[in-house]
Amino acid sequence: MELHDTTQALIPCLDSKNQTYKIASLLFEHSHEGILIADASGCISDVNQRYLEMTGLQKDELIGCNVLFHDVTLPSREPTPEWEAFLASNATTLELTTALRDCRSFARHIKLSSLTDNDGQTSIYIAHVEDQSSLRATEKALQASAKHIDQIIEGFPQPVIVLNKEHLITHWNHACEIFFGAKAAEMIGTSNQWKPFYKDPRPVMADLVLDQDEEGLLPRYYGSKFRPSEILPGTYEAEDFFPHFGEEGRWLYFTATAIRNAEGEIIGAIETLIDITEQKRAETEVQNLNDALESRIQQKTQELQQAMQQLVQSEKLASLGSLVAGVSHELNTPIGNMLTLSTTLNEHAHELQEKITQNQLKRSILDNFLSVVQESTQLFEHNARKAGDLISSFKQVAVDQSSSRIRNFQLKKTVEEVLTTLRPMLKQTHHNIQFDIPDTIRLTSYPGPLEQVLTNLINNACIHAFANSNEDGCITITASAMDEHLVLSFSDNGRGMDADTQRKLFDPFFTTSLGNGGSGLGMYITYNIVTVILGGTIQVDSTLGQGTTYTISLPLTSPERTQSDGTVYDH
Repeated sequence: MELHDTTQALIPCLDSKNQTYKIASLLFEHSHEGILIADASGCISDVNQRYLEMTGLQKDELIGCNVLFHDVTLPSREPTPEWEAFLASNATTLELTTALRDCRSFARHIKLSSLTDNDGQTSIYIAHVEDQSSLRATEKALQASAKHIDQIIEGFPQPVIVLNKEHLITHWNHACEIFFGAKAAEMIGTSNQWKPFYKDPRPVMADLVLDQDEEGLLPRYYGSKFRPSEILPGTYEAEDFFPHFGEEGRWLYFTATAIRNAEGEIIGAIETLIDITEQKRAETEVQNLNDALESRIQQKTQELQQAMQQLVQSEKLASLGSLVAGVSHELNTPIGNMLTLSTTLNEHAHELQEKITQNQLKRSILDNFLSVVQESTQLFEHNARKAGDLISSFKQVAVDQSSSRIRNFQLKKTVEEVLTTLRPMLKQTHHNIQFDIPDTIRLTSYPGPLEQVLTNLINNACIHAFANSNEDGCITITASAMDEHLVLSFSDNGRGMDADTQRKLFDPFFTTSLGNGGSGLGMYITYNIVTVILGGTIQVDSTLGQGTTYTISLPLTSPERTQSDGTVYDH
């Protein structure tokens, strides 16, 4: 009865152990780790499926082999040196790397545990194996990449400084050693990156970038010399001069950017430097050359302006010379007539004196003498007035053309005075000038320059528009006033101009009569007088064979033009 009861009592215990065994078997077979079971001598007695997948071996190839074999291609059945070292050290984990049959490297992380019997002796060893081949390959690749990066930084031709998160130097390449004269062994592992640049400790740009410039120190230390990079966000660049580098100091261009890990966290910073001293010297030389060239250009411009002013003055004097020649020619007639009349009167006076002396004076002789005197004085007065009018017109035009004082004048009278002075020249050409200008148009402007414009246009028509023409030319001048502006139209029925000539018409020294007395300045002077002095515009419209029309628009009241010295413009 007692035996039966004992047996019944053991049945739950046996069932419990059976359940535990089943659970252990499931864990053994389905573990993501490789599991080896070995006896007290270290010989493998069982192995799970995961380990077979790791090694590519069969189960019967491993049974009886030492649990710490180091050659998969030839598993050892004898205790291996690794096993002996394991027993001696009482270690629980170790790393082994084995070459597999497919030539792959099999890195194993082994964690050993043991079970003891009732006497406390180890009876079973259990080895949990993790395949760390991928991890080791990744670590190896990272090491190779890091070494490659180190080689790139070291071989970079420009100075490169790399800081870690603690602002300690991790890279100080060979270019840094040469440029700064500080060895890498002296700098790496320190925070002395400031020493080559400054007398006192202060952050370099890489330090500020590493801290993301949380205190806003970039403007404090670099002022307006720094700027964000246009290419890389979070990167800054600057240029600065360091007088203690070399004999005459050096200009450096430097950039700094943060180094981030895969998660985007800042783990360091890199700063590169480029010596731009020669570039700065070249820029300075170019600037000096530009300044010298600008000065030379200004000097030559002034000389050209002076030469142009002299040419303009020569052109004015030539115009006045032509004016004087024409007026003197025109004066010859009335003065000659007056000389003839005075001679005739003198002869009649002598004859009368003789008759009186000889007592032969008769009433008829005296009446004849009085008639001659009366007729002669009338003719003398007429010729004297004619000469006076010519001289008056000449004086007005000459004064106006030699001075540009602004005054109020009647446009029609001014045009008539110009035509009067040009009449001798026009008589030689037989060209006709017609004008239609209202008496009411008055200008407060510069009559002298306006008269020169009209003179130049008439001369230009006579020389170019009617050149080589057997027919008499006709010039028409009309004027109208509207909205405080004068529109003056000057037309001729001459040979006209092509489009290319019209484009160049107002250019200095352009002439179609080169070698025939044309200076190429007449129309250039005309354009400048109209636009600069009179404050207006001038346009030309011409067709070959159909004549030319100039349209001049002027303000009725012209503002005073001042020169660079503040004085009123004197044309």
